[in-house]
Amino acid sequence: MLAESNTLYSIKTESSIRQPNEITVKKHYDYVVAIDFGTYSSSFSYARTKGETDIVTVETWSKTNREDFGGRVLTSSIYQKNSDGPFLWGGSASRKYYNRSKHYCYIPNIKLYLTEPESQPPLPKGLNPIKITSDYLKEFHDYGLKHMKNRFGVKEKMESVAQTNTHFTKKELNKSEESHNSTLSKKAGHSTILPSQIRYIISYPDNESDRYQNSLKIALIMAGIINNDDPEERLMFIKESTAVACYCIQQNLPELKPSRKPYLICDVGSKVFGISSMMIDELVDTGKITSHSNQSINKWGTLELDKNMKKYLKKRFQGSPDFTAEQRNATIERIFECYLDDIKFTFESELKDEDSDISIDMTTIISGDYTGFSDPISDGLFIIPYKDLKEEVFNPVIEGIINSIKLAKTALDNELDGIFLSGRIGQDDNLQKILRMAFGTADIKVTSIESAFSVSEGAASFALRKRGLQIPYFVGDSLVKTQRILKQGNEFTTGGKFHNDDSIIDSGDSDYVIGLDFGTTFSGFAFASVSENKENKSQVQIIQEVNSWPKQKGNNLSKAPSLLLYDGKLKYKGKFGEEARQIYNRVSGSDILLRNFKLLLSRHFDPDADDRKLKQLEDFQLVDAIANYLHDFHKEGLAGMSKLLNKGIDKSRIRYVITVPAMWSDEAKNTMREAVTRAALVKKDDVKKRVKLITEPEAAALYCEEVFGDQFKMDIEQRFMICDAGGGTVDLVTFKVGQDRDSNNQLVISEVTSGIGENCGSSYLDEAFENYVIDKLNEAGIIIVQKAIDEIVEKFSKEIKPNFESSNNPESEDMDPISLPASLNIPSEIEGTDIIDSGYLMLSYFEIENYVFKPVINKILALIEKQLRKLSENDRQLDAILLVGGFGQSTYLYDKVVQKFENQKVGAKFVGQPPNGDMAVSKGAVSFGLKPRMVSESVTRYTYGLQVSKKQDGTLYDPYLRFKGFDSEIYYRNVFSKIIEKASRMNKGDLFIKRVFVEYPNDTVFALYSTEDDTVPKSVVGMEPIYKVTLKMPEFEEKIEGEKIEFEVCVAIYGTDIELIIRHDGVVLDKGVITEKSVVTLKYTTIEAKKKKKKLFSPKIFLKKN
Repeated sequence: MLAESNTLYSIKTESSIRQPNEITVKKHYDYVVAIDFGTYSSSFSYARTKGETDIVTVETWSKTNREDFGGRVLTSSIYQKNSDGPFLWGGSASRKYYNRSKHYCYIPNIKLYLTEPESQPPLPKGLNPIKITSDYLKEFHDYGLKHMKNRFGVKEKMESVAQTNTHFTKKELNKSEESHNSTLSKKAGHSTILPSQIRYIISYPDNESDRYQNSLKIALIMAGIINNDDPEERLMFIKESTAVACYCIQQNLPELKPSRKPYLICDVGSKVFGISSMMIDELVDTGKITSHSNQSINKWGTLELDKNMKKYLKKRFQGSPDFTAEQRNATIERIFECYLDDIKFTFESELKDEDSDISIDMTTIISGDYTGFSDPISDGLFIIPYKDLKEEVFNPVIEGIINSIKLAKTALDNELDGIFLSGRIGQDDNLQKILRMAFGTADIKVTSIESAFSVSEGAASFALRKRGLQIPYFVGDSLVKTQRILKQGNEFTTGGKFHNDDSIIDSGDSDYVIGLDFGTTFSGFAFASVSENKENKSQVQIIQEVNSWPKQKGNNLSKAPSLLLYDGKLKYKGKFGEEARQIYNRVSGSDILLRNFKLLLSRHFDPDADDRKLKQLEDFQLVDAIANYLHDFHKEGLAGMSKLLNKGIDKSRIRYVITVPAMWSDEAKNTMREAVTRAALVKKDDVKKRVKLITEPEAAALYCEEVFGDQFKMDIEQRFMICDAGGGTVDLVTFKVGQDRDSNNQLVISEVTSGIGENCGSSYLDEAFENYVIDKLNEAGIIIVQKAIDEIVEKFSKEIKPNFESSNNPESEDMDPISLPASLNIPSEIEGTDIIDSGYLMLSYFEIENYVFKPVINKILALIEKQLRKLSENDRQLDAILLVGGFGQSTYLYDKVVQKFENQKVGAKFVGQPPNGDMAVSKGAVSFGLKPRMVSESVTRYTYGLQVSKKQDGTLYDPYLRFKGFDSEIYYRNVFSKIIEKASRMNKGDLFIKRVFVEYPNDTVFALYSTEDDTVPKSVVGMEPIYKVTLKMPEFEEKIEGEKIEFEVCVAIYGTDIELIIRHDGVVLDKGVITEKSVVTLKYTTIEAKKKKKKLFSPKIFLKKN
């Protein structure tokens, strides 16, 4: 029996506790439970090891938490005299609910009785460090386990019924916990989770030894959480700073990038300040973590603040004549408790007013008469100067943390890529500011981890990580290009034409095809109804368009403006299109009109022309904005479609074709796919089946093929260029007309050269006009009011821009003056001048043409010439150049293209504008949805490569990539191994195969990368995968550990879709999925934009009232 004292006992166990890097993960554990047994508070996280492995954390502790501790629960207990277990635990056992009776024993910070028992108050008879730890963990674990059973019991029941990826929100889970719904518990089938199915991982302070771990293991056994005879690997331990490092990897924090330099993970715990360094491989899953041992870090936890505070209080009360020793001690204790409850974790050490004070009303925290006291309590108040708290309590700890980080940085040869701070003190603004001053550069970033669960969730993440992950080894330079002919089960045969059901939209289970043209300034919605006739052949009805949108009556627009209305905090207000514009113009306040936001998906867009706008963009979620627009645009479009068809629409019977610019990256396309699911157009599992992407020029080409008639009748061998000029982008692709012999010789089109594009659409005219007008008004001495400027630009966009024509005598052309809003307050002395006359802005045709239209139009003309010169010298006269898109209907643009290129050797025999050309893209998208084989061949815009390890071959790779492979040969990791080269001609369905090998039985990560650069990169360092597969190694009876196994990595590109397939001996083992990183973020686009030299004004994304 254990003795009753604070003494810790080192009890021999059959084997020592293994460290995380020594653990071999067994595959028979179905669940992982991670416990962050903290000094002040604790957290409980868990996950399944199979299927959906999302990590869940208990954030609501019901009756155990009477106070908010950020989702954590206090590590404290209250014992009743002569009781065997705790009377209260967790938040219910906080100091505020302890009545200080001699019949109760309040034990805060239970963990300290394990780590430094000699410095803690003595425990009453019957209690010892192991017992109080065991009692607490039993209550803590039982509650967490109940949460876990409710979660997985209900989820598994739902998954057996539903076919969708239904999931429970934290709010729903918390509600079920708070209500203690017994019915839910019964339905959950709690008995299905057996203790033997759970593996545990417990965090421990960086400075603790095996003795602490052994003591904790005994407490877990006494609590009945584990058994003494359990397999050794069932219980894992992980250092707290290492767990935080794992959390950073698991969360894919945007500040965490693959790098050749390490990151420092600094965990400011209660007792210990722990530091780990972390190297991130190009596959973030495989980060390498190393702990740093240094004696100086052991004192810089938050408990050091408590010691400083007690020392400060004793100094303040020392020698005070107004207090007896007993009064002094009691008063200090109450003030200290007030500090713990109200100051310690809310103190802002970076307050600007250093002369401010903190006042504590003593009459509210302790009984007694303080009248007449003068020092240090006056008029019943104890005053703590802010400066004292900063200099005597907080700064010594902050300085200690800074010095420890400097030592760790020195140990890393001063090579450092970033610093991550966790723990509540890690949120301190002053600490972050000092760190940034000491270490922060353009290359070293200081990041605060805000989660209160980084330790427990990081520990769970570590337990879930696949051990022995590898990237494939490159076999040689062999590359096979072939085509798939048939898909049978998991097997593919090669040769012949591509015929994969997954690659095209299945028309058999749909009644409608909808084409969505999400544009920079306007968006189009077209559709067709499909009905099955008796011969089971699709009978296609006419392609129609929805041209009725909210608040757009009488404006003759077929498309809806791509506008969203947000409040001042960038929360969507549920208004889009023209209605959003009208509300913004009519209502005063802090509302923001979001426009041109599609441009943020372009690598060539420069959004940082205005620092104010860029600051706003930092907290703006681009994919959510697109989803908001698509949701409401689609909802109104369906209503219009239903009205035109005079019947209801079954949304489950719709398939979608969504258009994207030809110049878009794979990341941008994936962002659109993600937005479609967030907008609830389709469920995530249905995206591949019901949603296809097509480039805007391809869609427009299909439309032109059907509508041009006698002007330009497409025939075999004809070549034509599509110039799709929209609101934001201008895309050009040259096509050739051919026949598909396998489809009754129907006409098909194929790309002749790779498409090109730029951001030089009609919105750049608006921006150029706005800047010119502002310059004119400034010249006249008029104070600029942004709302008035927006009204002027809107008039230009609606009245001048669409009707502007070229002139042979521009100096004699007259322009209608533009009325100026009254809000500009035009001074009387400038009325009647050449600039302002009778409240009108006087601009000449010459000004509009030379300062607004020509800079943009000339860029488009240069693009057309560049595309023509990509053709062979004898083939630079095309049969036609076809202008489509909203801007493509501009008379001025048409005239300039005709003047420069029609009937020219470098040009075309015919320049045309198809009727209703602004709807060409959305209607062409519908055509593609009905007949997807109409586009047969394309030219790649990117070079694609696989991440591999490659033997030393004389190529000059970065030395830090060197490593010794399993065969003791020298290899280089993270090599970019080319599969498809930029500008390659591809038939839809081409399959490119690269042979690699892996080491049995390790799981393998296959990652595909792309680059727009003409130079093929040597390594993938600094790049992010667009597709990724983690292949779980199959079991091969004849294979032995360490043996090489050859795999084929197959890349198939059809249209805008890319598929990564892994196979062995012809059998498909896995397929690629879109990675989270392949979705465009604003940080990504702004970084890319800084590499580009700005040539035109950037259109505004946000419109704000002054």
